[in-house]
Amino acid sequence: MLQRQTAVFCRYPGIIQRCLRRMSDRKDSRSKQWNLQPTTTARNTFNAIRAIIDTSTAKPNPEYETIKLAAGDPAVYPGFEPPSSALEAIRESVNSEKFCGYQPAHGNATARKAVAELYSTPTQSLSSDDVLLTCGCNGALDICFRGLANPGDNILIPSPGFIIYTTMLDSYGIGFKEYRLLPEQNWDVDLYHLESLFDSKTKAIVVNCPSNPCGSVYTKEHKLEIIKLAAKHCVPIIADEVYGGMVFADIEYKSFGALSTDVPILSCGSLAKRYLVPGWRLGWIVLYDSVTALSSEVRESLVRMCQVILGPCAVIQGAVPKILKETPTEFFQAINRKLGENAILVFDRLSKVPGLTPIMPRGSMYTLVGIDQKQHAGFKDDYDFTERLYSEMSVRCIPGKAFRAPGFFRIVLCASQAKLIEACDRLSEFCARHCTSL
Repeated sequence: MLQRQTAVFCRYPGIIQRCLRRMSDRKDSRSKQWNLQPTTTARNTFNAIRAIIDTSTAKPNPEYETIKLAAGDPAVYPGFEPPSSALEAIRESVNSEKFCGYQPAHGNATARKAVAELYSTPTQSLSSDDVLLTCGCNGALDICFRGLANPGDNILIPSPGFIIYTTMLDSYGIGFKEYRLLPEQNWDVDLYHLESLFDSKTKAIVVNCPSNPCGSVYTKEHKLEIIKLAAKHCVPIIADEVYGGMVFADIEYKSFGALSTDVPILSCGSLAKRYLVPGWRLGWIVLYDSVTALSSEVRESLVRMCQVILGPCAVIQGAVPKILKETPTEFFQAINRKLGENAILVFDRLSKVPGLTPIMPRGSMYTLVGIDQKQHAGFKDDYDFTERLYSEMSVRCIPGKAFRAPGFFRIVLCASQAKLIEACDRLSEFCARHCTSL
């Protein structure tokens, strides 16, 4: 028997090789183990708001109807419906059957021209070449960050500020330095602190006005001071103006692009907030560059960044010209008036609550409310305060730590006045129960 097997193997040496290979494969399969690991980019990506909401274990008190004042999405609140002109524009775009295919990565020329015409100023006439369409305002910020800064460089950002700035910059390995905003001065920029942060690696300043989460709106004079510092250090401004024009009462609003004569401005905006359609994900970067500091190479780099995603939804792009041209001024005025009235209501009521210090907002959809730690010594921090507020009174707010504003919490002003009154009453009862000075 052994002689016969030996003869076969000698006659067919390939059989031996295949047998040995199978034995080796079986051994390797037993010894190998899966070793999948997250990337460094993924490890560095952290959204504080999502982390707070997703890890919260607080449950609302079933004795109260839940009042949600956390979501910065106007579409979820009754009374904040998009303009009929926008809805009709979408229907026309779909029915035309012209926007079923890919568009240029930075947006089709007709839509970009419409944005350019809307944002041209008396001193800067813009063309479609000065506009890039993006996947929402976050997409615009993403392109600006990656198009202007390399890993190891830094960008100056506000504190308190929108959490997506740090989420993106950390993810890309781009450094950031936080300049202080002053609550006692309606969240104006601490200009001395801002100037102290510039160094040879600073590639841009982010300014958010009107602000999330602060609700601040800077005066023309204050913006000119910021522009002056940027000019001194030859650093462009990334203007997060997604709430541009969303201001209360008789407050004047001037965009950075309309004011700057010697600093390039990359103005980031979108349909999301002013037109009340954040889910449509259509944003833009408008380039104001009267000093031609943004070279053709820099502009081309921004276009290349757009090519990673291949642009926003074609159907929405097809609707942009009609939306921008035909939405009546009265629509924006009504929204601003409603938000302004809600801001006054919340400020007046919470100003009377011991241990709370609201700061009157001037625009956007938010207000920050300070918590006096001495009078609320029973709470560990603002996170503990908002968690227990939710579990005891069924009022959901976002703690200030999510925006690098410890000791505050943010209220969204889009709820109805009846809901806001009820929320303020519950806050008053909650503080009366826990305030140690009473």
